[in-house]
Amino acid sequence: MRSSIYAKWVRSHKFQAYLVIPAMLNLVLIILYFSDSHMLQSLVAPRIYGMDSISANKVGALELIQAFILVCALFFGIRCLLGGQGLVVKLVTAVILGLTVFVFLQELDYGSHYREYFNRPPVPVRMSSIAPAAAPQAPSEAERVASQFGLAICGGVVLLYLLAPMIPVGRNRTLRLLVPNFWLASGAVLSALLFFLVWHLYRQGHSVIEGVPGNLDQDLGEFLQLNVYYYLLMYLTSLHERIVIRQ
Repeated sequence: MRSSIYAKWVRSHKFQAYLVIPAMLNLVLIILYFSDSHMLQSLVAPRIYGMDSISANKVGALELIQAFILVCALFFGIRCLLGGQGLVVKLVTAVILGLTVFVFLQELDYGSHYREYFNRPPVPVRMSSIAPAAAPQAPSEAERVASQFGLAICGGVVLLYLLAPMIPVGRNRTLRLLVPNFWLASGAVLSALLFFLVWHLYRQGHSVIEGVPGNLDQDLGEFLQLNVYYYLLMYLTSLHERIVIRQ
């Protein structure tokens, strides 16, 4: 199995790949969402006439970037599964790949938001397709619980990213292959700091524009999810390179 240009770049530019790029990506999205501008905020989480807030968010920059990252993770996951040697390596890779496929389909909502987008009612005369004046519908209790549960899972995964590199590997070749490097732990710290920034800006009311809260105010965990997916990609990219080198 041959390496890829991107995986080679990550191997030789870990500081940029694990810290600089995710920090810049997050900060751009955070600045846009908390910009006090309907137009800029709608780039991250649009409010589209005829669609509920959850479906509308699916076509915003934040969730589209999440989907793209998951596609890249699937690509490297498949390569790891095909190139990995040993039952344990293939089993771990298969589990990660299966979970990634499931999460990817959940993020896409199995395409239902695209159907909702193209089948939405026509926009009334003199009204923009993005309606900043209309407040998003309050989430139901089930949606609120699901959002909190998803945030808790993301927090747990970030904690896993922080602790996994500390697993002692000794001379066990399988563990040396599977246990992530300490750059992943630095990414977990960065993810936590960025989410605290998002939470602070939210508590300060910077997402409310002209009395209308942003579409993501009830699901701020989407910002943390972005980093969970990004560092999953980093792990699979690193695993891919280790498999290539071992071969």
